[in-house]
Amino acid sequence: MTISVNDSCTTNIALDYAKLCDLSYAEWKFNQGNNTWELKTEKYSALWTEMLGNKYIVKDFISDTQTGFSATIFYNNETKKTVIAIRGVEYYGLSSDFYAAMTIADGNAPTEQFRSMVNFMIATKTRYLRIRL
Repeated sequence: MTISVNDSCTTNIALDYAKLCDLSYAEWKFNQGNNTWELKTEKYSALWTEMLGNKYIVKDFISDTQTGFSATIFYNNETKKTVIAIRGVEYYGLSSDFYAAMTIADGNAPTEQFRSMVNFMIATKTRYLRIRL
């Protein structure tokens, strides 16, 4: 039996990860009533519906407007794998992302975004000790 690249499990996982990276640009809101994260806008609804079908859920989300750091933690209920998708730099005006990009271009680390990321990971791990980060 011949298996093409399109039928490969590794290809499907890579495609899922690419789609989760796209979803890192979505905004999420926490619904305390059912203890889940939901999309704030419809722009990514078709992609999110597909990923829900692939057994992914959002475990946590941050959009730190002070530093420009944003990330979404996805969890696959079937594979029990956690995926951390960190949003890339978005260039719009003189935003904190713009200053972070200039810091990186200058050969330095954007310390405030890094600090925000570390604090987010610590807080998430504290809330969800059962998932491996």
